[in-house]
Amino acid sequence: MKNCNRRSVSGMTALLALMLPVAGWTFELTPMTQTFEPSGSSVNRTFTINNDRDEEVAVSVTVKARSVDAAGAETLKDTDDFAIFPTQIMLKGKSSQVVRVQWQGNSALRSEQSYRIIAEEVPLKSSPANSQGPSMSIKLILRFGGTIYVAPAEARSNVVVASAKPVKTSKGVLLALVLENRGNRHAIIDQPSLSIKTGKKTNRVLEAELGKILAGENILAGGSRSLSLPWPQGVPVGPIEAKLNASYLQ
Repeated sequence: MKNCNRRSVSGMTALLALMLPVAGWTFELTPMTQTFEPSGSSVNRTFTINNDRDEEVAVSVTVKARSVDAAGAETLKDTDDFAIFPTQIMLKGKSSQVVRVQWQGNSALRSEQSYRIIAEEVPLKSSPANSQGPSMSIKLILRFGGTIYVAPAEARSNVVVASAKPVKTSKGVLLALVLENRGNRHAIIDQPSLSIKTGKKTNRVLEAELGKILAGENILAGGSRSLSLPWPQGVPVGPIEAKLNASYLQ
């Protein structure tokens, strides 16, 4: 994969919180992305949690339903679509644990669904303070979020320009675009370009400008993305037609 989604193609998120007392670094969840099918043998997948520390680490595993709005902000919600075993893990130092995940949602999905599998460290009870009083120290609490897709066979991505129009701002005229994924599979945008027409004439093909903003973006099935570009030079300000040309990474 040449590009990584800036808002999590592979979906890995590590949140660091300050806790007490001292602990080392680190555990990991692999793989970071897996695709299930809604029926058949592919309703089951496994993930592995590896503890690279010398000491024990406690980890909880959950799955959350995932949605992304037009601005690219992600929302996670509780779901009962998966069975997970085990959900609570105590890993000894330098050891690993396989986690089995089974889809138990709709077996006749028509459009891909997206989720996060979250492996989060559970703080262990702190040891009693010594006779000289408690000492302040730092513990790094890790939270890794992988990506799960549940997709029907032969699902396809199809991102189109839903609207393209000029918008006047204090910084000048911008080209406001709304892209929609009208396919039934997520689309990780690769090598995007935009053909702009006024009337019967193709005025500009934007490639580098669009790539800086859009390359690597992940638009979920049925989702949309809003973005703005400087109005293209040589294109009269007014109604235009725009067509997105891109390939998709998975």
